[in-house]
Amino acid sequence: MSPSARHLPADIEGMMAPSDDIHRRQEKLVRIAQSLIRHIEELPGDNGASYAQFQRAAILEDEVRARTRELEHALDLLNSSNAELETAYREKDTARQNLAAAIEAVQEASPCSMPMTC
Repeated sequence: MSPSARHLPADIEGMMAPSDDIHRRQEKLVRIAQSLIRHIEELPGDNGASYAQFQRAAILEDEVRARTRELEHALDLLNSSNAELETAYREKDTARQNLAAAIEAVQEASPCSMPMTC
């Protein structure tokens, strides 16, 4: 086992003291990240492939998050459009019912509505 492997914490949260302020916690996390990167880069026969895979995974995670946000935005737009379409259909149906009622009222009031009077 390499010397750097013996210094890797099993529980990172255990390294954080409750009294640490945000800046101290950030410093500790940066040191932990640097240690992990150094450990990965020092693996024998790896030639940095593990770290490259880690970097690629991080990039892919960012891309997935970005695409997820885009899809959520598109879904929001679709839901909004569907709500507007539903409102338009209701308004059309109301207008159609009002038109039918108006036509019926005109026909009932017309003197030609009875065949003998025309």
